[in-house]
Amino acid sequence: QTAELLKKEGIDATLINCRFVTPFDRETALRYSTRLQVVIEDHADCGIGAELSSICAPLPDRGEILCFNWGNELVGHGSVAELRKAAGLDPESIARKIIAHLRQKALFG
Repeated sequence: QTAELLKKEGIDATLINCRFVTPFDRETALRYSTRLQVVIEDHADCGIGAELSSICAPLPDRGEILCFNWGNELVGHGSVAELRKAAGLDPESIARKIIAHLRQKALFG
């Protein structure tokens, strides 16, 4: 859904569905390493975002990595949709943050 929202704004996004951290698909990670990579994880910090960061860190022309996850805060009670929206993990919030990041890089990068 986030990729579709970005597409409406003229932003081309490639969606890669990583279901597991291990074994990690290093080839795919390296293929996209010069672009902005956005990781959306349905758990706390670490995981795929951390693995991707460690793979790309030594690369001289690496792109940026934005990670969206639940963080280390306690999650309250409510429906999954309510909790995702409150944590900024719903498609609209993620798309807004990506667009804001790209605009900031275009203006100040």
